[in-house]
Amino acid sequence: MTHASSGSAAASGGDASSLMEHASLPQIILTGLSLGILHVITGPDHLSALAALSSGHSWMAFALGVQWGCGHSLGILVIAAICLALGHSLDIGVFRHVCNYIVGVFLISIGAWTLRVAYVQYERQSRPPSKWSSVQCQDATYVLLPDEADTKAERMDTTASYQGLVSVCIGLLHGVAGPGGVLGVLPAVAMRHIGSSIVYLACFCVSSILCMGAFAALYGEITRRSSLQSSLIAFRIALLSSTLSIVVGVVWITLQACGVLEHVFGHKH
Repeated sequence: MTHASSGSAAASGGDASSLMEHASLPQIILTGLSLGILHVITGPDHLSALAALSSGHSWMAFALGVQWGCGHSLGILVIAAICLALGHSLDIGVFRHVCNYIVGVFLISIGAWTLRVAYVQYERQSRPPSKWSSVQCQDATYVLLPDEADTKAERMDTTASYQGLVSVCIGLLHGVAGPGGVLGVLPAVAMRHIGSSIVYLACFCVSSILCMGAFAALYGEITRRSSLQSSLIAFRIALLSSTLSIVVGVVWITLQACGVLEHVFGHKH
């Protein structure tokens, strides 16, 4: 994400905060929906991780994006609840700095994990068939095939479960630690009525969840269609997606260590 896009997101969040104090209900809804979408499309942290997780998964990756968005929204709601309850008297700067390091580590871990999964799948698909595969063994076929199918199905279910759990957990962490999440919370804190804050947060969360799901589904379908040509192309696409997550994780940690992460994202605590 460029500094310009980060600055625009921050400016939008700051402008919205100042205008929300006397905003009407339609304005609150529109602001929540628009900032939720803006938060997603200007966030390289969750986009890179979602790209690594959804690569080659077709439209079914929508579920991964929604799971990520739900975890992310939960983290934002936690921060919003704390801010609404205690105002600006709570200093969570140190906690957020630690979380930012954890976010970077998880981005690297996601990239490494998805890269390993892609490599194992590529090795399995490109492995030359055994000489025994051409031997007909009709009496044992009805015994062997169900076991093989069951094993493959179990492996796919296990991978999907891990991906879903990872999506929710990392989304939650990003919601708590990510600079963009704070920008989403600021308008809610500026509102005078708790009901208006709830409406805004609900719209922000719903739009960000759907936007993350749409991104994951679109990226998953595009990469799936591109990878149908050969197993090598599928592996290269997965390699690129995983590497992106690793690179963003390294940059994330580096910026945090240099103390400029919030400046790059246009927000300083």
